[in-house]
Amino acid sequence: MTDLHAALGEYLCMRRALGTQLKWPESCLRQFVDFLIAQDTDVVTTALALRWTFQPVGLQPATYARRLGIVRAFACWLQASDPHTEIPPPRLVPAPHRRPTPHIYSHTEVLALMTAASQVLGNALQGATFATLIGLLAATGLRPGEALKLDLSDVDLHVGLRPRQPGRSGRGPRLQDLRHTFATDRLIAWYQAGLDVNRLLPRLSTYLGHGSPSETYWTIQAIPELLALASERLPVPAPGVRP
Repeated sequence: MTDLHAALGEYLCMRRALGTQLKWPESCLRQFVDFLIAQDTDVVTTALALRWTFQPVGLQPATYARRLGIVRAFACWLQASDPHTEIPPPRLVPAPHRRPTPHIYSHTEVLALMTAASQVLGNALQGATFATLIGLLAATGLRPGEALKLDLSDVDLHVGLRPRQPGRSGRGPRLQDLRHTFATDRLIAWYQAGLDVNRLLPRLSTYLGHGSPSETYWTIQAIPELLALASERLPVPAPGVRP
């Protein structure tokens, strides 16, 4: 019989060694292993995976799909040592994904948000901390999670920032949207300076931590000011020639 708890421990160690954070997946997989043991089996099957996936009632389809996806990844790894393991087919639980439209903050909105954050908490130190956090997100394009993990060791208070070292979802403005604002403003600044945006885009992708410029396209928002500047770069068709 397969020791599922031991196998899960090896799987988690392997994934973490590759740099993956597994807080929620680890919790899900431990629940899944306990579920299998309660069913008096040590074999992962598609039927059992589905039954466990839908145990919590009333969740969003995307959550069910993610739960099954977590089990599927574990099953793929487990099958190498236990050929009896069944791997649930991909997209067995459909979950249409809709990216929220980013809100591009104006400079006035950023300043107003910082002012409100500094006053709403009623604590001077906490207010200053949150106002600084918002300003940092707007000025650097960091992910909210990256900014929250910063501490004094990441900052040189005498010379400045040191070189770089080797989520809420919803429809309203989010902290994540400050990252979209930063990327969009950077393109606007490059266009206004007359620079070659296509050549510079890979630099922005690298700065934002993206694997390729195609990932950065999701960060940039096509606001009117950016579209107007980009359209000025389009070639003018010759007279009588349709564009």
